[in-house]
Amino acid sequence: MKLALILFCFIAFFQPARAEPQKLNGAEIMQLLNDKIIYNVSGAAVSEQIFQKSGVTFFSENGNQSQGNWNIQDDKYCSVWPPSQTWVCYDMTKDGNTINFISPYGKISAYSVVK
Repeated sequence: MKLALILFCFIAFFQPARAEPQKLNGAEIMQLLNDKIIYNVSGAAVSEQIFQKSGVTFFSENGNQSQGNWNIQDDKYCSVWPPSQTWVCYDMTKDGNTINFISPYGKISAYSVVK
């Protein structure tokens, strides 16, 4: 019994700490997205986004595609999707192979980088 308690304490207190997602700055976001493709699979929905160096971005989900523009402002990823003319900016974090777009309202969209 005493050995089991010691083993439990050892396992509980000496496990490696899980790292928090790393908040990305503007240069890191640019390096991560510039000329890259990201994807997300959520249930039956499959989405993909292409980021061109020119600032044009293409988003497709289950065969429906739209074109917008993207850039970096104040260490945030920003995009505009016509017909809207309003730019919306997102904080970004990276956790291993997962990148997270965090909306101004706190919604997190997780993606993986393909290329």
